[in-house]
Amino acid sequence: MQVSEPSSIIPLSLGAEWVLMAGDLKQLPPTIKTEVARRLLGYDGIALHELGVLEVQLKRQYRMHPAIREFPSRQFYDNQLFEDPACMPSMDVPQPSKHGCGFKWPSEKRGKGEYPIAFFDVQQAAGDPGLEEKVGTSYRNKDEASLVLQLMMAMACDPSVRSIFILTPYKLQADYITKCLVNGRATLDEMRAAGTFHATEVKAHTADGFQGHEADVVIISTVRSSRLGHVQDERRLNVAITRARRALLIVGHARTLKTGSSPKCPSANCWPALLEHIKGHHGYVDGAEVEEYGTLDCALPQEMAPAITPTSVVTAAAAAGPSGGRGGPPIQSTDMGAALLQLGLGAAPGRLWAEMEEREDAIAAGFDEY
Repeated sequence: MQVSEPSSIIPLSLGAEWVLMAGDLKQLPPTIKTEVARRLLGYDGIALHELGVLEVQLKRQYRMHPAIREFPSRQFYDNQLFEDPACMPSMDVPQPSKHGCGFKWPSEKRGKGEYPIAFFDVQQAAGDPGLEEKVGTSYRNKDEASLVLQLMMAMACDPSVRSIFILTPYKLQADYITKCLVNGRATLDEMRAAGTFHATEVKAHTADGFQGHEADVVIISTVRSSRLGHVQDERRLNVAITRARRALLIVGHARTLKTGSSPKCPSANCWPALLEHIKGHHGYVDGAEVEEYGTLDCALPQEMAPAITPTSVVTAAAAAGPSGGRGGPPIQSTDMGAALLQLGLGAAPGRLWAEMEEREDAIAAGFDEY
């Protein structure tokens, strides 16, 4: 829910002696629709304490597994966040390998125990111009979509995992993955009835549209393989990685995330620090090991497989598959509003509104993407 400035002024004009506002200044800022407001009024990065507003940081968190909380606490909140012990049982790490799936956490494969964060580097072959595709003002990456959906199938093997959300900075990628989920809806329903797919909520969103929500498992597709664009924004990164309760999986192009930068982005690039943090906890996957995760025995249904071109190790693995081929037909354009409702997303209108706001904010900030 977003509120306009005029409507927020109404309660302030009714004679209140105290006003309590709740929000997170380390996450996505207000939507600013005019360059005049941004430039002359300084709304982009306004410091409330400079206006005499008393700021109090809430430090007890009730959502994230301690391992997921660790990086954002250190990077964004001065290492002040801590858990409520009463919520710890709900933060257990998913264990698909104990329920008929070949997935093991990268740290587990290295004998370091279960670390609930993993990064999968979809490095393209030398000389390849990149995996991303630009359509209009947005981007998608079919190779990442293939691996993301395979990881989703693996996580859903654990009966305790009830919600899996796939987040991405780009609306086109979210729509593309949603279409794959719509195509496979009947098969997933059959698998739920057979007890082999347990998640009752599986959806794809932009990170902006998912702010304020949470899920047992969050899988992030960063999409870009040439330059970062607004993926660089540390506030967007903070939103995405703090939505997960029990597991966080990230699929991306490490070289771009580490070295890319956007002069239009007001924040520093925090991706190198995050990738080093994950690597230090044995959760980093690259090279041939990525291919192993692309060919897990919890196979991606044929009708859900993105139409992909073999340009990376992930694509090659998905194309071969344990049954000799999983490539699906090209995904045609669709009415995404109807598709979202078909998936049972009751909040589809709200999501579409959030994406409209996101597009306007991106354009106002000078980005040619959303």
